[in-house]
This record gives sequence, C-alpha cells and structure tokens, in this order.
Amino acid sequence: MKRREIILSINPCVYGLNYHDPSIAIIIDGKVAYGIEEERINGIKGSKGMFPTNSIKEGFNYCGLSWEDITGIAIGYSPKLWMKRLALELSKIINDNMTVESCKVNYNATKIMDRIISANLSNRYLFFCDEEKVNQLIFEKCGMPSNLNIPISYFEHHQSHVASSYTLSGFSEAIGVVVDGIGEIAATSLWKISNNKYEKIMQLDYPNSLGYFYALATRFLGFEPWCHEGKTMALAAYGQKDQDIYNLLETIVNVNNEIYDVSRFINDNARDFLMVDEEKAVKSLERMLGFSARKKDEPITKNHVNFAWAVQNILERCVTNLVNYAVKITGIKNVCVAGGVFMNCKMNMVIRENSLAKNFYVQPLAGDLGLVIGSGMLMSECANKEICTCIDYGPDYSDDEIEQLLVARNAKYVKCDDIADNVAKLIADGKVVCWFEGRMEMGARALGSRSILADPREAGMSDKINELVKHREKWRPFACSVLEEYCSEIFENYDKGKSYPFMIEAFTVKPEWRKRIPAVIHRADNTSRPQSVNTHCKVLYHRMISYFYRLTGCPLVLNTSFNDKGQPIIMTPDLAVDFFDKIPVDALAIGHFLLQRE
Repeated sequence: MKRREIILSINPCVYGLNYHDPSIAIIIDGKVAYGIEEERINGIKGSKGMFPTNSIKEGFNYCGLSWEDITGIAIGYSPKLWMKRLALELSKIINDNMTVESCKVNYNATKIMDRIISANLSNRYLFFCDEEKVNQLIFEKCGMPSNLNIPISYFEHHQSHVASSYTLSGFSEAIGVVVDGIGEIAATSLWKISNNKYEKIMQLDYPNSLGYFYALATRFLGFEPWCHEGKTMALAAYGQKDQDIYNLLETIVNVNNEIYDVSRFINDNARDFLMVDEEKAVKSLERMLGFSARKKDEPITKNHVNFAWAVQNILERCVTNLVNYAVKITGIKNVCVAGGVFMNCKMNMVIRENSLAKNFYVQPLAGDLGLVIGSGMLMSECANKEICTCIDYGPDYSDDEIEQLLVARNAKYVKCDDIADNVAKLIADGKVVCWFEGRMEMGARALGSRSILADPREAGMSDKINELVKHREKWRPFACSVLEEYCSEIFENYDKGKSYPFMIEAFTVKPEWRKRIPAVIHRADNTSRPQSVNTHCKVLYHRMISYFYRLTGCPLVLNTSFNDKGQPIIMTPDLAVDFFDKIPVDALAIGHFLLQRE
C-alpha cells in the first residue's frame, strides 16, 4: 500500500526566514488538511519573530499525526536567494560610504566594517551559505527527534505566494502576479503558469517596493505599518483628489509607465537589513508635502484624508497597469494574485472591474500566511487544482467539549434544537451575537466560524459595534455575509456564475439597497466587502441567514471578526466565554448552546 504524502509546511519567522505571520499547514495528498497561525494559540497579535512551535503541536494533535508520519517539510523562503539578499545589503553599505571626488572613488573602510558588523552580515552569510545549518535550525525549532531524517525543501518566497493562489484558483493556465513588501530580494514578480509549471517572466527587486511605499504612507497617517494598512484603505474613501498632493506623490512614484518605480524614495530612506527607516521616511514626506504627519490619536485633518486618497489611487493605478502589462505580453486573461498588497479589497475591486483580466482570483490568505499553502503545494506531487471555496482549516470543538467548559465556568446556557433559528431571531431583534461554530477560519477575515453578527438594516449598528465591541474608529466599515443566490441582486458588476466567499474583494452596493443595509456599507463610497455564503461549506451559517431573510426580507447579516482591538480572532470555547463575560454583546452562540446577557 502506497504511503500517504503528508507535508508539514512552515512559515518559520526566525533568523531571517521571514519575520511575521508564523504559521503552519499540513498538506495531505495534495489538499490542505489543517492550517493555523501561531497568534491564535499564544494570543499575541502577529507573533513577529516567533517560531510556530505551538501550531505544529496543535496540528499534529488535531490530525492524529506524529513526526514519523511526515514525508516532507516545506518552507516558503530560499536560503540560496538569501545569499543574493546579503550581496544586495553589502552593495548598499558600500555605496552609502562611497564618495567621488575629481573622478576618484573613495571608500570609508571603517564605517563599512562597522556597518557590516552591526548588520551581522558575516554571520548571516556563514549561516545561509550552508543549507545543512539552516536545516538543523528548523529541526531544532520543530523539536523533531534526532533519529529522523525528513527532507526539507525551500522555495522562493514569491513562487510560494503565486503557488498559493494558482493551486486554489481552479485555473489550468494563468498569469500569476505577486506584489508585497519584500521576499528575499523581490518586491514584485510576474509568472506564466501552465499545468503546475511556473515560468517567471518579470521581477522587480528591492528597493522598488509598492508594499513598503504603502506601509510608510500608513505610518505617515499615524497608523501601525505592516498591520493597519486596512485603515489607510478605509480612510482613503473619505478623501478627494488634491492635485498638489497628488503631483508631489507622483514625483516619488512613477505611475505613468506600464511598470511603476518607487525605488529612489525607498532607497533614500533605507536602513540595514533592506528595511526602511520609518522616521526618516516620514520626515521626507513632511518636507515634500508641506504638512505634518499625523501622530497616533491626533485628529485626522483634511490633508491627511486627501493624502490617503492619493496613496490609494496611486496603488490602484500601479497594480492595474501591472496586471494589464502581464495580460498584454502573454495573451492570458486568467489572473491569480497573492502577496500582502492584495489584502487591499478596494484595489482588488478596481482590478476586477477595470483591468484586462477576464477571470481574476485573489488568494484569500494573500499575505504571508498563504506561504504555507503555496510552499506545501509546490512540494506536493499531487497538488490540488480545485477552486478553493473554504479556508476553515483550524480546529473545531464538539458539543460535549463545549458543554464541559460551560459547566466548569458556571455559565448560564440553554441547548437549542435549532441554534440557527434562535440566532436569526436575536439578530432581527437588534441584538449583537457572537457566533462560534465548526472549524476555525485561517486568516484575517471572519467567515462565519468565529464571527460577531448583527442586523445590517440598523443605521447606528456599525457605530455601536465600533465603539462598544471592537473599540476602534467610528469611520471604519463592516463587511457582510450574504446568501449567494442574492448577491447579484445587491451588488453591481457581480457575476452570477461566481462565488466570492472570502471578503477579499469589494463591490459597490446597488442604489436601491443602500438605505436598506446601511450598517455594512462604506459611507463614503457605497462599497461593501461581501462573503457569499452557500451550503457547500457553511450549511448551518447559510441556514441561519436564510431564517433571518424569512423574518426580515434581508438576505445578509453584518459580520465582523470575533475579537477585540489588538487581539487575534478567538480560537477556543474558553476564550469565547471570556469575551462574552467582558464585552457588552447580547448573546454567544457556541456549538448548539446559547448564552444570553441578563
């Protein structure tokens, strides 16, 4: 009997093998059996610089595996390409300490050596030039028994990104587009893919990084870069084109060519490790724009809002041009995308509606979480090529486990014959309900497994949840979960034949629906981020929304992630009850049990 192929895919986030979103996936015979991010277990949002030790233990326990079952380990970072990164770092250090006088080149050897030492360049060189040392680090961090010799495969960061999208897109032939901050040295790449064969057709290296540019703009607005880019996106819709701001930004981002260029701005504000000096970049923007950056918790001015509009518009133009360029040079109109920049839902809408792509697929885990899907699929000999409709890859909990916890916590609860009916009535009554059901979703969007739900028809509901439940800015919009059969009735340019189950693309709400569902519409541009819900993946959730529709005539509910500000999405029943005890929601539906606020 042939042995099953069981691949452990890891985003290590230690010693230069990435830094953020530590996570794992278990790929069994070419399909994702389990996936989780470390933050869900340790409670530390982002868990930067941490190896996903707990995730491996949880995954093995859930899937009933031991190290002896694992046939391979996949990692979406390449030590060989890290050697190119180190060479690029060295080149920058030398150039920074070089002067030219009377056609004579002078080098400041002392400063060069000091920078090499402070950047730990020689030690990192010795580490990455010996793949066995890298392997040994992974084995030690994993806690793998020393008698095992499981093969490890390392894949290019950007190829892992594009594979995460292509293998779940359902396409046979496609163009792959990756845009992020930086991989090993690449910040953007284009791929031609046919039957799981990947051909890179273009690459833009650091410092030409749109991801860095958008992150620095986020920092200029007083938000946390590499974390709160969604705030920049949401704020942008409240702005308008200020020609002076726009013209000035176009001096640092070349938008008019098919391929953008932001190299000079990033390079001028760079620091060691091919990162950027945020303070220096912010001061550079202040000098150029003629107004101050916003500090955290300061009021947002008209200049800041218009700056956000310009940055978002420039991003949309740059990436749409890039997609069009890829389609033109290949003639292929199936486009699959990944990389952190594609977490921008509004940009994805613009590309879907205005680019030359005929079929457009966005990897729902577009950021570095998706690496564990892509590298695992690249290693697999039987990689899945079915379209992905569900990313519920995490753990679930039986009613027996949940009830034991509720009894131990002295919680007051009832067991419902039909929890979906009970919850639909509560939401129709204006209640805010936490919904905990089935396997946990992977990624940043709550998709009906760990969600907070409310009535989208009540205009003040979004303000209420922002203020009392999520503790975040009132101007930030909420997404919605919609019965798939009604999506084309509610949203403009919605293709009846397609599903959009991941809240990764925005849609404009049709005029006749805007007053009916105000709580899930961005007030400035009338868009929403829908999750189309069908019975293939979300049977109970679909039934609950169907009940709500029968009660109200509205085929959707407000859906936001089950967490408070600065917290990861809730994973366990214990954390769900903690949340219910502390946050003024009205009810918690967990498994088939219902807890209500007295």
